[in-house]
Amino acid sequence: MTLFQRMFPKKAAPKTSPAVQTAQMFINVKDISGGKLYTKDGFVFMFLRITPISIDLKTAGEQKRLARQIAAEFSGIREAFKIIAVSRPLDLTPLINELNEHSRNAEEAERKEVIRREKKDINLCMLDDNAVSRQFYLALWTKDEPDSPVKRMALEMTERFRNVQINAELLSDTEIIQLCHIITNPDASISSDDEDFVPVITSIGG
Repeated sequence: MTLFQRMFPKKAAPKTSPAVQTAQMFINVKDISGGKLYTKDGFVFMFLRITPISIDLKTAGEQKRLARQIAAEFSGIREAFKIIAVSRPLDLTPLINELNEHSRNAEEAERKEVIRREKKDINLCMLDDNAVSRQFYLALWTKDEPDSPVKRMALEMTERFRNVQINAELLSDTEIIQLCHIITNPDASISSDDEDFVPVITSIGG
C-alpha cells in the first residue's frame, strides 16, 4: 500500500446523510498534533521539509563528492520513507513591477529594449506554466504504538541531511495541514509562508 493510499484511501460514501459532514470522514486522518499525523488505521506520520540545492552550480568533481557523501550517509537506513515533490506556481508580479519601474527610469533606448525582452520572456514563462517552484518533503511513518520510534527516525533523518549540507526541518501541525491541503487539492494556492492561512476542518453540506 502506498503512502497516499494509507493517508487518503478511497472509501465508499456513508449510508447516512447528516446535514453536515466534515471532510475528515472521507480521508484517513484521525488527528494532527505534536508535529505528527495520526491515521485511522493505526499509523503515525512525521514530515520533513527538504531545502533543495542546485547541483548545476557545482563542478563535476563537487557533484561526485556530494553523491558519494549522500550514498554513505543514507546507506544504512532500513526504515521506509517517501519523498514528496510538490510543484507550486510562482507569483512573478513583483518582478514585473520592478522591471516596469526600471524601464520608466531608464534613459538609454538599449536598456529599455533589454528590459522589454526580459519582461517578454517572463510573461512567456507564466503563460507556459514554467514559472514554478519545487518544494520537497519527506514522510516517515510507523505503527501508532506507545513506543513508536517515528520521532527518533525523523530527528535522525534531519541530522543525516544536515551532515551533507542539506537543510531539513520538521513540519509543525499547521504546516502538515497545509501539506494535506496541497495533496488533496493540487490547485490550491496555499503556501507554507501564508500568514492568513487558518488551519480549519473543511465542512461540506449534506
